[in-house]
Amino acid sequence: WKDLDWAAATKNTASYASWEGCPLQSVDGAHFLGHVPRSVPRPTTVQSLDGFSATVSWSPPTGDIRGLIDRYELKAYQRDHPGLPPVKATYSHEEFTGVLSGLTPSTTYLVTVSACGPSGCTESLRDESDLRSHLTTPEEGGRVPLRSTVFWGFIRSSSHTRDSEPVLVYNSSKLFEEHTLRNLTPGTAYSVTLAVSACLLHPVLSALHHSFCCVRPSQGCTGGGCTLSPPSLAHTEESSPENVPAPLVTPLSPHAFNVSWTTPQTPNGIITSFGLWLDGVQILNSSSTQRFFVVDKLDPWSRHVLRLQACTARGCGKGPMVEARTLETAPEGAVLLELSDVSSRSLRARWTTPARPNGNLIYTLYYRNEDGDAALDGSAAAGSWLTVTDLQPYTNYSFWIRGCNTQGCVASLQISVTTPPAGKSNPERQLSKESE
Repeated sequence: WKDLDWAAATKNTASYASWEGCPLQSVDGAHFLGHVPRSVPRPTTVQSLDGFSATVSWSPPTGDIRGLIDRYELKAYQRDHPGLPPVKATYSHEEFTGVLSGLTPSTTYLVTVSACGPSGCTESLRDESDLRSHLTTPEEGGRVPLRSTVFWGFIRSSSHTRDSEPVLVYNSSKLFEEHTLRNLTPGTAYSVTLAVSACLLHPVLSALHHSFCCVRPSQGCTGGGCTLSPPSLAHTEESSPENVPAPLVTPLSPHAFNVSWTTPQTPNGIITSFGLWLDGVQILNSSSTQRFFVVDKLDPWSRHVLRLQACTARGCGKGPMVEARTLETAPEGAVLLELSDVSSRSLRARWTTPARPNGNLIYTLYYRNEDGDAALDGSAAAGSWLTVTDLQPYTNYSFWIRGCNTQGCVASLQISVTTPPAGKSNPERQLSKESE
């Protein structure tokens, strides 16, 4: 059986071999074990954590591995008592850093690593001259100086937003005497904390100790070797407010608005005053905490543009413009009706707008003859000619216009007209005005 070690435990059964190259086969109780690595390199790093434990790093075997590796075993032998059983720890084949626990303080150890498979283990050499695998634990309660990489970062929290979470704004392993925090909000108080974390030996320890070297903004430091400085309070300089909101305009009557507002989303400092602009003219500049203002003495159904202004000690900012109208009231003034191009079956009419419409007027043209009244929708087309058709020849008509908004109406005087007989050209028009 070439290159195979085997053991059989059978009882009145036949044992069968398997083909070469299979690490382990079992047939009727016979086990054929595969190869083990010819050599395993010594640990790459051994470092005490305290008097009772140490971290060990290693590399996988290279070259003629000769079989499956399913685990690694760490062993620490006392140099002065080689006959004592070693301290052991086992790790999976995917791990290359581990911790040996249960050591004795003030003791010198030789540390080895073994690569193991189904057929057994191959251990690295014990060499007292190899300092990488040589370990002396400190006294009980003591700690040894550790080679470390220092990670530091600024953790910043803002008082501008009451519930703001701390933010890690810088994180580095390089040592700087100063660092500039950028992209801050003007006129804002910040609490700045320096976090320092020592990462032991090798970056792989971060995974071993669950973010051993990580600085998390919400938790400050995690893992061992991490220190937070006392927070420092810093204020950025103020500037003009940004993101000033649009005012909320509510019509109260035909002559007044109620205007309310909120503080800017980005005040950039302490708001010292609010201003209100109406049609390009500032009508309010107040440092009061009151957040509303009544604009009065306006005309009914008048259109206005309003804009909010917010100021700090360093300047002012304006928000977007808002258009609004006051409420309607009944129209006032006369409506003048004009008739033209009277023929036997049609005519044209137009009318003027009253002096004070006081709202959005909708016009209706009425006419009457001996058969009754009729109406024609004039829409809002004041000043434009409207053609009236389907009239009767040689008939007396009365016409008048009526304009209405939501609050009332205004009407013109009636105009009487007689259509000419059918077939006549250039008829003589007979128009007269009567009171409604």
